[in-house]
Amino acid sequence: MDERVEAFLADVLALEGEEASAIREAARVALADYERVFRAQEVNKRMKERAAHACRALCRARVAEEMVAQGNDDRRALKAGP
Repeated sequence: MDERVEAFLADVLALEGEEASAIREAARVALADYERVFRAQEVNKRMKERAAHACRALCRARVAEEMVAQGNDDRRALKAGP
């Protein structure tokens, strides 16, 4: 797996124990940060937005995978949003 996605997962997992609203907000901020990283690291100017979209998809998929691995299959928390 992409080390950037794993770093995102580590950031999100570090939020465990916080209030749900704080987790959602911090996860959104972290996702936006990693989207910027994906855009910045994409050398093809035409592909920068696709890279950000891929980041979002990969990060969400990885979080869902981790939730299943931990026995929490409630993916409603991963609903699409801003």
